[in-house]
Amino acid sequence: MIMMMSKTQNILLKIRLWVLPLAFCLLPLAFLLIAGCTAPLVITYDAKLGAPTISLKEPLNVSLIPYKDERKAGNPKKLGHITSPVFGIDSTELILEKEPADIVTNAFKKQLILTGFKVNAIEGNTDAPEADLLLEGSVKTFKLDITAKDVIEIEIETKATDIKTGSVLWSGSVAEKSERFAGTMGNTRETINKYVSSSLAKVVKETLTNIASAVEKTRPHSVEPIKEEIILGNEGRLALSTIPPQAQVYINEVYYGLTPITID
Repeated sequence: MIMMMSKTQNILLKIRLWVLPLAFCLLPLAFLLIAGCTAPLVITYDAKLGAPTISLKEPLNVSLIPYKDERKAGNPKKLGHITSPVFGIDSTELILEKEPADIVTNAFKKQLILTGFKVNAIEGNTDAPEADLLLEGSVKTFKLDITAKDVIEIEIETKATDIKTGSVLWSGSVAEKSERFAGTMGNTRETINKYVSSSLAKVVKETLTNIASAVEKTRPHSVEPIKEEIILGNEGRLALSTIPPQAQVYINEVYYGLTPITID
């Protein structure tokens, strides 16, 4: 009896010795998971989504003044509200890692560099005399609400000035407002990042195309906008059936369900 108890105690001791190190190893992982659910959302702008916008015929230098935030928001990093589940975010508010003005400035810089411009970020126009163009502007609207449908709204105002002459080549605002169904699986940090990035790319692309059209009138040998086919209409209904049935349906990496299915 004593020998059996001794063997049992040895087994329990070995189990404890094995479980305790495992528990200590899992603690950092648990901490990372909890921290990840409360960490701010990182927006990684993909310039390829907005390209091409301009055909550059000769080198041009652009001085870019950081965009100003003119939104009426208490927390400048707040993107919107969350009322539908988002995998990886345990909060009722969508908070960004960086302020929208910084994200917009970085987006324009990336897009211009991808096109071939030489870009210098400056704090004011006093450092810009050697550049050809001066770009500045403000963020009027930048929000995304995660509800039954994701609703995004972005409006950016931009002014392009010819530094040589001091004349304003183009000034105006471009807005993008749309909504989407996040799919039966809901959103993740990555799907939200892509949605914001692609929506912002539309605004940046249209803005730079407008600026290119204006620059073309004064510098026809330097730049020209790329003309693209316009497709009218963006609403419809898609009915899918497959043989065999129960095929998974994805649209833009969003899962909608199994066939047969009808999607608005």
